[in-house]
Amino acid sequence: MELETVAREGARILAVVADNRAWNIERADQLENYGGEVLGTELSSCDFGMLARALGVSGEKVKRAADFDAALARVLDEMPAVVDVKVSRERRSADTKSGLAVVPPATPRAPGTATSAPGSRKRARKLIRRACLGGQQV
Repeated sequence: MELETVAREGARILAVVADNRAWNIERADQLENYGGEVLGTELSSCDFGMLARALGVSGEKVKRAADFDAALARVLDEMPAVVDVKVSRERRSADTKSGLAVVPPATPRAPGTATSAPGSRKRARKLIRRACLGGQQV
C-alpha cells in the first residue's frame, strides 16, 4: 500500500481525505439519470486516520469542521500524515454540475465488434465541450 511505502521511505506528505462514503460523482449521476437507482457507488464507513496509523503514518479523523485546524496542527509536525475529514454527500462537484461526470449508457455489442459504441466518441466530445466550454463550438 502507498502509505506503507511513504512511512518506510520517510516521505513528508500530507493527504487530506474528503470522505463522503461514496464514489459521489458516479452516485449523483445514477440518482439524476437512472431513476435514482444506486449501484456500486456507496462505500462503507472507514476510519482512514486509523488505517494510516496501522500502516505507520500519523492519522487523524475529523467529524466537525471546527476540529479541522487542531487536527491539522497535530499532524503537520508528524508527517507523513493522513487527515480523514467527513464531508456531506449532498454537495455536488463542479464536474457533476457541468455534465462532465455523466456516464453514458451501456450499449450491447455483438461479439467481435469495436469496443466503442457507435457515436460514443462523438457524444463524449460533445459532453466534454459542454462541460468545459459551456456548449461553445471549438
